[in-house]
Amino acid sequence: MGSVQQASFATVWLALKQSAGLLKDQQREAAEANIQSITDQIQFLSACAESKEKESQVLQQRIAADVAGIIQREGEIRDSALALQKNIDALTVEISKDQADMAALHEHVNALMEQIDRAQIELQHHQAKLRELNDDSAGSIIRSIFCLGLDRAVMGIAALVEDDAGRIRSLSEELSRFNEAMRHDHEGLRNAGQLLDQLSAKKASSLALLDELQHREAELHEQQGISRQKLAYFTDVALFYGRLLIMAQQVGRRIEDVLDVVQQLDNERPTIIDFDGTGADLISLRRSLEKFDELVVQAPELEAA
Repeated sequence: MGSVQQASFATVWLALKQSAGLLKDQQREAAEANIQSITDQIQFLSACAESKEKESQVLQQRIAADVAGIIQREGEIRDSALALQKNIDALTVEISKDQADMAALHEHVNALMEQIDRAQIELQHHQAKLRELNDDSAGSIIRSIFCLGLDRAVMGIAALVEDDAGRIRSLSEELSRFNEAMRHDHEGLRNAGQLLDQLSAKKASSLALLDELQHREAELHEQQGISRQKLAYFTDVALFYGRLLIMAQQVGRRIEDVLDVVQQLDNERPTIIDFDGTGADLISLRRSLEKFDELVVQAPELEAA
């Protein structure tokens, strides 16, 4: 038979069928010799299958770890987004309250400005009256004497002027305080608005990242499904070649097993998941071994195994 470098299922299958025929012809020793001649090839193919199985196991574990990592990251991002939304909600309520307070301050400031305007009008009126009473022209003096004693009139109007000035000062001081409060509140609203924009942008970024992770998770789940199918395929192939190798190595006591193996390979019933990873197509054991040859193509790295 061929060398290990020429090992293939076709070679093994031919030898198995020949050995089965020899057994039926009662040529046991020839059948055993035939199997012994392909033992190294079976061992090589078994090593290839085990290598592909381990490779698939590693890939499956890596994908599973990636999926677990993404799911954990998604949970963290969801928690972060939830916390951000709570902060946004609380800040929105605070901004609404501050805006209402600012509107109330505006109303109060406008009312104060109206009071100051009225007080200034009264002050101007009283100042004009006081100038008139202080006018030393003869006509003015006569009018003042007839209307009211000059001294009393001057003192009364002067008191009103002083009251007006005091009221204007008091209103101006109050207006200054409210303007300062408005400036402070306006600055607070501006800062709160900037913080709200930052929180909203951060939440939007988190949700965008979450969307990316979900897409990646979906891709990994698809890869995981394909990897699982390949692992099942390579496991079935490795099991077959493992059992066949045991039979070949113990051929003196197990040569009759050849008949069962040939019968099993002649069965066309699809029982093995195809390694292309569709997860839908099943193929027969013999076809799976033929496709394994196509996949491995005598992998050079396995020849020294």
